[in-house]
Amino acid sequence: MKLRMLPPALEDLEEAGQFYENSQKELGQRFMTELIGEIDSLRYRAGIHRVCLGYHRLLVHRFPFAVFYKIISEEVIVFRVLDCRCDPKWIQAKLGDPEDRP
Repeated sequence: MKLRMLPPALEDLEEAGQFYENSQKELGQRFMTELIGEIDSLRYRAGIHRVCLGYHRLLVHRFPFAVFYKIISEEVIVFRVLDCRCDPKWIQAKLGDPEDRP
């Protein structure tokens, strides 16, 4: 299946990777490797994850992050990559109004 990451998801990934790199040397690289692998797995496993706030939600194994995606016309679209430790209202605000979602 085709996979596309929207700009907000790419920004989320970059920001989180930088945070981890600043926390501990090479942790940012480990984070990016883990997340990219998880996101790439959506090409084959998209749709098996629980729907949360109107999106499928892939929970990352080694980091407290979730990948929010949808399947639209045979394409997996990653909307956001968000820290699960944040307030659920913040996460919902980042995902936007359900009425505005494709």
